[in-house]
Amino acid sequence: LGFLAALPQAKPDEGKMAAAARKIHIVIAVASLTSELLSVMWATVAGNKLAEMTFEPSDSAFHLMQRDFELPWLACNTHFVMGLFGFMTMVGIRAYLTEPGTWIGA
Repeated sequence: LGFLAALPQAKPDEGKMAAAARKIHIVIAVASLTSELLSVMWATVAGNKLAEMTFEPSDSAFHLMQRDFELPWLACNTHFVMGLFGFMTMVGIRAYLTEPGTWIGA
């Protein structure tokens, strides 16, 4: 949602913090989207590897992931969580810029 809607209009008496938040918002949006796309890519790579290759029998699914899919699993989870943090930051910036003069706004 942070990618689709414009930020609230800048006020003439807007402070330095609000101006900086406006500038960093687009950087966080691009980084979050990129991180989520990388998460999908790593999940697709792992799914294709699982479907196309044969593996030694393992004791459990966790053991199979730990033995043969550790990098894709870590990359997928890391990028997913980073994208979520970026999204939460964008929501916080939007709230900060939407309600000027309140305890949360500029």
